Amino acid sequence: MLPSQGIHRARSRPVTRRWAIGAGGCALTVLLATCQIDKLTNNPPNVAALSVTPVHVLDTAAAGSAAMRVESLTVSSTGAGALTWSASVADGGAWLDITPKSGPTPARVQVRLDPNGLAPGAYHGTVVVSAGQAVGSPARIPVDFVVAGSAPPPNAPTGLAQFQSDGSTALDVGGTATSRSVVFKATVSAPAGGAALRLEVEVEPIGTAFSGTASGSGPAAASGGTASATVGGLVDNVSYHWQARTVDESGGASAWVSFGGNAESDPDFRVALAGTQLVFTMQPSNAVAGAAIAPAVQVTTQDPQGNTITSFTGDVTIALYTNSHGGTLSGRTTVPAVAGVATFNDLSIDKAGSGYTLQATSASLSTPSTAFTISPAAAAKLAFTVQPSATQAGATITPAVRVIARDAFGNTATGFTGNVTLAIATNPSGGTLSGTIPVAAAAGVASFNDLSIDTPGTGYTLTATSGTLTQATSNAFNITAGPPPPATHLAFGVQPSNTQVGVAITPAVTVTALDASGNTVPSFTGAISLALGNAGGATLSGNGPVNAVNGVATFANLTIDKVGTGYTLTATSGTLTQATSNSFNITAAPPPTGDLTVTAATTGQSLPSSYTVTVDGGQSRIIGANGGSTTYTGLSATDHTVALTDVPANCTASGGNSKTVTVPAGGTGHADFTISCVTPTGDLTVTTATTGSSAPSSYTVTVDGGQSRTIAANSGSTTYSGLTATDHTVALTDVPTNCTVSGGNSKTVTVPSGGTGHADFTISCVTPTGDLTVTTATTGPSAPSSYTVTVDGGQSRTIAANNGSTTYSGLTATDHTVALTDVPTNCTVSGGNSKTVTVPSGGTGHADFTISCVTPTGDLTVTTATTGPSAPSSYT
Repeated sequence: MLPSQGIHRARSRPVTRRWAIGAGGCALTVLLATCQIDKLTNNPPNVAALSVTPVHVLDTAAAGSAAMRVESLTVSSTGAGALTWSASVADGGAWLDITPKSGPTPARVQVRLDPNGLAPGAYHGTVVVSAGQAVGSPARIPVDFVVAGSAPPPNAPTGLAQFQSDGSTALDVGGTATSRSVVFKATVSAPAGGAALRLEVEVEPIGTAFSGTASGSGPAAASGGTASATVGGLVDNVSYHWQARTVDESGGASAWVSFGGNAESDPDFRVALAGTQLVFTMQPSNAVAGAAIAPAVQVTTQDPQGNTITSFTGDVTIALYTNSHGGTLSGRTTVPAVAGVATFNDLSIDKAGSGYTLQATSASLSTPSTAFTISPAAAAKLAFTVQPSATQAGATITPAVRVIARDAFGNTATGFTGNVTLAIATNPSGGTLSGTIPVAAAAGVASFNDLSIDTPGTGYTLTATSGTLTQATSNAFNITAGPPPPATHLAFGVQPSNTQVGVAITPAVTVTALDASGNTVPSFTGAISLALGNAGGATLSGNGPVNAVNGVATFANLTIDKVGTGYTLTATSGTLTQATSNSFNITAAPPPTGDLTVTAATTGQSLPSSYTVTVDGGQSRIIGANGGSTTYTGLSATDHTVALTDVPANCTASGGNSKTVTVPAGGTGHADFTISCVTPTGDLTVTTATTGSSAPSSYTVTVDGGQSRTIAANSGSTTYSGLTATDHTVALTDVPTNCTVSGGNSKTVTVPSGGTGHADFTISCVTPTGDLTVTTATTGPSAPSSYTVTVDGGQSRTIAANNGSTTYSGLTATDHTVALTDVPTNCTVSGGNSKTVTVPSGGTGHADFTISCVTPTGDLTVTTATTGPSAPSSYT
């Protein structure tokens, strides 16, 4: 039968199919029974795979030949174990046969091609090789057999072009193919036309000469049409060159034509595949904290079949993926791949722990590593993990103090077994540390189970040392005293003081329970009573009994009802030795007294914040103006004069600033002041002083944006009366532009209550100036090129005759005479050669001259003088 696909000749090198099976599941249904995923390595098991080479058989024979053509196929297993295979011819005719048709791998199968009786043309068949469930089974091997006739060969192909595997994306000369297949196209033709023609190409690596053996071909095309051929199985990171020829269906072929118009040592294209997966080809191994992981971690970029993409040179980044220990990954974590492999030479992790994994990423690809463990580094420093706690003197410190050895990264140095010694660092009371010291560490930890300190103190600290390791200092802790001894006797802590009859003795008398050494016994809470000595008929009240608190009994309400001298108190409590106080006196009560309360209530505007109050001309106090109150205590029970001073002039006290108030014995008298205030006012005087030239006659002055008044420009003065005593804004307006106000046109002035504020403006003026622009516009023949312009008879300038313009700057703002001179007699200035122009202050005046010219005229006199004979009488 005639071919429907391209004609291919088997290549000499085999093509092996590889399958990548990830940890997430199996990609092929046929493998479900045998797929065993290695969850630790993330690599697929080694399964059987069928390989048949070459992948295409192509041969030719001359028409009329009876010689059998024989090709061979190699059948092998590229995986684990041998395979049992069978082979058959799926399509074709009697011209195609194979032997043997079954057997174990490895094997060689003969493909027999019989040209006997075949007409010229191309014949196609397929050999199918099966091996059960093996990867790559069944393998279909196309067979093409060309019987060549005697017709003239086709023309060489033209318009050769190369494309990416999609057949539409052009591939420039020297460009990069991104898959293992490249499509080749050209225009094919034959001398007779109309024949079914095919494009046949040979593709070889740079450095390999063309052999004239086709690498692939494609479907037939009509003469004059475009034929294509696809070649697959190209190798990554290899550069190729190629040639093509036209083949007709009778087997006739044109001459080979190379592509590109370049030297055959130069590549026509290069294969650079895009990786589809990242694989840890050197997994991270167990390492010590802070030390580089060795051997170096390697990540390889591969295609779906597990082949290394050697053309890949992009960046690969490593990061911690599983990190339950809070470790930090150090080292160069992003490196460029070399021939598809990224090598990480200096990765390290600082925190010890198991179950770490890394993740490699590059663009959209990523993959995790297997788990690994980081062990602690060598011990470098000590630390207290159980701090010493407050304990009584001589008692064992509990819980037991614990010291840990850590490496430089803070990990417990579990391999450390050295001795750890403790000593007192801060010793506030000269205490002595007892216990088992030193202690040998176990797995990096030293526990001190029997430590004690013999002396109470506050702020003890301990220091832990071990050889060259960095020492550690504990937190501060206290050693407290043991239980106190019992109370044996009493003592007065606060002695009784002299007091008035019937008045409680202050400060309150206290009695303390002491031990035999004279120390207070805080645990004593017994009842203590007081009795009056040298009473002389007097009665003691508030004398208890009173229960002690922290060993001290306080008598806050002791009184004696009779005046006397040399009184004493006796303290008793059960069997404790009693105590006698120092002697004290009781005096008569003073005359009666009372209190005096002064208040102030102020209303109105512009209130003061306070006043001063005096009693009987002294005892001055400050009192709030509104709601203010102050109380004088212990005044004699009689009449007192209360005066309110510092009352501002805008305020009036109802009933006067002074009151006479009676203070009752044991009671309170009152002096209540009511004050009303009004808003204070003042005056504001505005003055002006103007110097310089071109000064105005007057300005306008405003206060707070209103109350406009005209004020003389120089020595001007105006006064605003009855303004509120506060800040006001004074503005000077109508100031011409040639005048400047020193400090600005606006001032803020404070008007004092009952006084006068001042706003003094100083103004300086200068003569105003402006500009003058002179222009010319000249029409008519024989016009001059320029004129001369003067201002006020001077300042001559040359100005172009037509479209001329010149500007005089800084002229006084007044009238000026502008004259145009050097005007030829054949030209006339419209309106005359002179103009009077007003120059405005800060603006521009204009003198515009329009000139018209005519052609100038003159006389011509002609004379004749004739000599010689026969002269004419005249000429014309």
